[in-house]
Amino acid sequence: MSDNEKKAVQEPDTYSIGTGHAVNHENIKKKVGAVSKDFAGVTIREDAAEKRPDISPLGEPLVRNAYKTSFGAFFSRKTKTEPDAIATQPFAFDDPDVADVYYPKPAYQDYHRFDPLARWTWREETKIVKKLDRTILVLVCVLFFSLALDRSNISQANSAGFLTDLGLATDDFNVGSNLFNAAFIITEIPSQIIGKRIGPDRWVPIQVCAWSIASGAQFWISRKKSFFALRFLTGLLEGGFIPDIMLYLSYFYTRTELPVRVGVFYCANAFSGILGSLIAIGLLKINSFGHYGWQYLFLIEGCITLIIGIAAFFIMVQGPTQTKSKLFPGMVYRERRNHNGKPIIAG
Repeated sequence: MSDNEKKAVQEPDTYSIGTGHAVNHENIKKKVGAVSKDFAGVTIREDAAEKRPDISPLGEPLVRNAYKTSFGAFFSRKTKTEPDAIATQPFAFDDPDVADVYYPKPAYQDYHRFDPLARWTWREETKIVKKLDRTILVLVCVLFFSLALDRSNISQANSAGFLTDLGLATDDFNVGSNLFNAAFIITEIPSQIIGKRIGPDRWVPIQVCAWSIASGAQFWISRKKSFFALRFLTGLLEGGFIPDIMLYLSYFYTRTELPVRVGVFYCANAFSGILGSLIAIGLLKINSFGHYGWQYLFLIEGCITLIIGIAAFFIMVQGPTQTKSKLFPGMVYRERRNHNGKPIIAG
């Protein structure tokens, strides 16, 4: 018998699960209470509430199908629930027979805030999701707007005749576009690895500021080589943005909430096309100080994106359990306590 097993036997109130060590199932059962299984999933029986009066029973399992977990959920009628009823759904952590398999490891992100006994109501869940839509979703849409703005300005500059001004041919423009697309693709996976390592709240603003400088630097394009280099560099810096944002959104939304938010996120692309075209109408008419309108288009739109990127440094939060930001040191979300009195959401 190993030391960990001996410790589990000698100290029945302590156990180690999800760490690759021995598991004392009896202690886990004492932790989560008795359970029963049916076709709807795993639910805590009433006798569990009697053993732990401070823990409410789990909520009634919602009946879901493939249609309601897709974009169609936006149009389908929601299941009626009592606002003050428990919204916490049954999960593997509530079954002591399999909890040790699914329990997260201590090295996992936000493990220090993990509490399988936490309970919340539908009123609380609805309120927090609406607040996420007003803060996190709006922020990522603005960031995607800045990306689409800098991606579309090359086409607007082309319509203003920048190829003629630089003495470039259509083939040169196509080569530059291919270099941009190639760089955009090859950086998606490496960028997501970096974002996971240092956090999207740091990496995404760095990306936005970096590509805004590269995009604005196209103001000084003078020949074919500089055009190719800046198109490749811009694609290199923009490529990982969308995967990083998808990772960031997955921190805050469940699998049934995320598809609709991703759809709203991509609407920012269409909006930027409309607003970007209106901005370009005015900027392309500027021909002063020996520079063309398309040069001011690159420079000014690059500055707009740079301002958005700098603001993101102060607004983006690390995750659902670290909601302090430099602009909101008092936390974006109000701290909530678990059954032990420890904060579930903290900065």
